[in-house]
Amino acid sequence: MGLGDDWEPPAVPALSPTETPLPAWASTKPDFAWLPGEDRELSRSIGDVTDGWVVNAVPIPQPHDHLRRIESQVPRELNYATREMIDLVESAAKHVAQAHPNSVLYLGNFGADGGGDIPYSVSHNSGRDGDLAFYMLDSSGKLAAPDDLLSFDSNGKARGADGTVYSFDVARNWKLVEGLALAGHGQIQFVFVSNALRGKLLAEAKRVKADAKLITTASEFLSQPGGALPHNDHFHIRLYCSERDVVSGCINGGRKNNGFASHDDARAKTIEAAEKLLGSADATVRLAATQRLGLLSSSGSAGLLAKRLNDDAAPVRAAAARALASMRREESAVSKRLAVETNAYVRAELVWALGDYGTKSATEALTAVLDAERLMTFDDGTSVDLRVFVADVLSLTEDARPVPALIELTASEDQTARFRANRALKMLTNHDPGAKPKASLHEAWQSWWKSHGKKSRDAWLLSGFSKFGVKAISVKYVWELTYAVLDDDHLSYNAQRMLMRLSKREAPSLEWAKSDANFYWRRWFERRCPRLGCPKVPPELTTLN
Repeated sequence: MGLGDDWEPPAVPALSPTETPLPAWASTKPDFAWLPGEDRELSRSIGDVTDGWVVNAVPIPQPHDHLRRIESQVPRELNYATREMIDLVESAAKHVAQAHPNSVLYLGNFGADGGGDIPYSVSHNSGRDGDLAFYMLDSSGKLAAPDDLLSFDSNGKARGADGTVYSFDVARNWKLVEGLALAGHGQIQFVFVSNALRGKLLAEAKRVKADAKLITTASEFLSQPGGALPHNDHFHIRLYCSERDVVSGCINGGRKNNGFASHDDARAKTIEAAEKLLGSADATVRLAATQRLGLLSSSGSAGLLAKRLNDDAAPVRAAAARALASMRREESAVSKRLAVETNAYVRAELVWALGDYGTKSATEALTAVLDAERLMTFDDGTSVDLRVFVADVLSLTEDARPVPALIELTASEDQTARFRANRALKMLTNHDPGAKPKASLHEAWQSWWKSHGKKSRDAWLLSGFSKFGVKAISVKYVWELTYAVLDDDHLSYNAQRMLMRLSKREAPSLEWAKSDANFYWRRWFERRCPRLGCPKVPPELTTLN
């Protein structure tokens, strides 16, 4: 693998016999920007399917006559979705049971209570995705209860862990697809399934002489996804945003099927109402309006939101900064506000907002803050140097320009500021100068800069990974990088960022334990290496056994 003889790899996490070692996550019920008069009980999907969340998520009803969760997946607690999704699945399962009595539909991953990232998929964030196991028959032709999702080949056959061969139950599975198309709950965008199984389903529809219009509808939403696994082990349903979702900040992505309803008129009316509420005498209403315009990515409201940076209420100013940063608008107004803001909470929010812009000017504005101590006192009496927040934000910029200023901050008398500057430098440079005899931390970084300051950041990254044998930013070295994920924090961070760069996929692995992130990236590349051209996975790193 190109690793040096003097380097000993960290232990590769062992696989659990019953579950992949991926992280647990806390269920959350996020706050939402309710406008006056809105129904606060119904579910709302916010954002897109890969970076969104859910308000008032609905649990899958259990016990249920026609629905059952796959037992091995129950501990994941991914049994929440929008009201439309739950109603759709219930209706479709009932449709199957009416044609084939006593049929039970087994369910895989839906989403967490409150939505958000899950380790088993890059989607399923906003309540509009759900995984359904295939109906399958055992060797005697009886309906089988799956212990887990099984992969079916082009002949519709699958082999269980005990060697039992199962058949794809094309009759029931077509009835399920028919039930989804007829349900009238939610607007289906996709039902992901492999091309081979899709062909069997549509052939069955023609055999039973299903309505031609229904077959056209089903053939449109039945689809093998591009750039992902073929979905030969389950159906993956995805819904478009409902009108209630759209006015809350839901984002549709991907293709638009025939009859797609955008609900743009309802969105425009909500934006207009929120803009008027920015002038309310009630600060809580102004706050909700500011937050809602941010959720709606209403870039046309940026000028009005910029005025809220001067609002009398600190929470409104903070919300305005966050909303503007999410739209990448009015960056100069946010920078100017930082120069005069006195509230500690808002100043911290302004710093994080500038980090979100990710522009050269925003980075320069943040770097300029490092020139002098700026103490902030929060409501609880805690005092923190603003430069601590700035260093944290700059550490995530992947930009070499702040390095000299951060090196100067390592000479600060504030111990926390020194610590955060040192951490930011390690993240940006992929190096740790370590303890030097008779040399301070500041002197160690000055010495490093003298030797490496003229090199590119990519050169710094490769130099930091040299002990792993990484010689280029290339898929040829993905396995060496997975080892680096298990190493020191700065090496782990940069290895994961490089893996994201090589895979062209953002993933939430930085929020997980290193062992979980290591497993995720080994699994991701192992499944895709034949297409990407990376080397065959070393036996000790395989995740598919």
